[in-house]
Amino acid sequence: MARLDNKHIKYIIAGAALVVLLVIVGAWIYIRSERQQMQSVQSELVDMEKQRMQQELDELAAQYQLQYDKLASASGETSISFDNDELLAQLESEQERVKQLSQELATVKSSNAKRISELTGEINTLRALLRSYIVQIDSLHATNERLVAENQQVKEDYSRVSSEASRLTEEKAALSNQVAIAARLDLSGLSVSPLNNRGKRTSRIDKVETLAVSFTLKKNVTAPVGNKAIYVRILNPNDMPMSGSGGAFSFEGQTLQATASKSIEYTGEDTPVTIYCQITQALLSGSYRADVFADGHRIGHTTFTL
Repeated sequence: MARLDNKHIKYIIAGAALVVLLVIVGAWIYIRSERQQMQSVQSELVDMEKQRMQQELDELAAQYQLQYDKLASASGETSISFDNDELLAQLESEQERVKQLSQELATVKSSNAKRISELTGEINTLRALLRSYIVQIDSLHATNERLVAENQQVKEDYSRVSSEASRLTEEKAALSNQVAIAARLDLSGLSVSPLNNRGKRTSRIDKVETLAVSFTLKKNVTAPVGNKAIYVRILNPNDMPMSGSGGAFSFEGQTLQATASKSIEYTGEDTPVTIYCQITQALLSGSYRADVFADGHRIGHTTFTL
């Protein structure tokens, strides 16, 4: 009887395990199916957006050709405030740009959302330029004061839009520069400790075997994380760099030799760092300067006296 009960229990356990396994497999299949479906929907949306953009480019190409033909047919007439040939050349340039964008749109991958967004911006710019050209070309055919006055107003509007675009471009460049500065590493608590051959701090210059450069890389959520090469360059009282095994690094277009260096893993959080500079030359009494570099920037400096 006991054997039957044990056998029955084993069947129950095996059945339960099978049910759990089926649930897990079913959940995995469902999640995988949902993910594939989502990717498919996203791909379809991007393809639809590309089709819409291609239609816009086709319309722009037709409109640019129409305006080109209109202006070319009036090339013998007197222009208002600008030369027909110059405007024709501009229209040809924009037509070529429309053709280039159309070719690139046909080859850009649907997964390249960044470039598709950039192409959308360029199409919007071409559309704005087309409106400007239409106004200019219509003004060339105008013969009464009202149209001339309207043309002048359009020119002023165009100038204002161009000035605004230039201002926005300058602001964007300034913002990008601020972001780049904000992403730089920074440090705090920079200090240099002279150590003897036992690793103890010493005030006797003839006993100094190592200079321990210690600091903390500050928390920075905008800085790229990962492996960072930190370089220390020490200048003696004669402003001459102390030799060492730190290797070469670039700074402001120059290649400098580091006294010591260290590779650390930066996670974006406060990171304590100590770099040891082995003394390989006679030390001079006086004031020394220690500079710390990372990612092509000087992130800190201090002075100390031996």
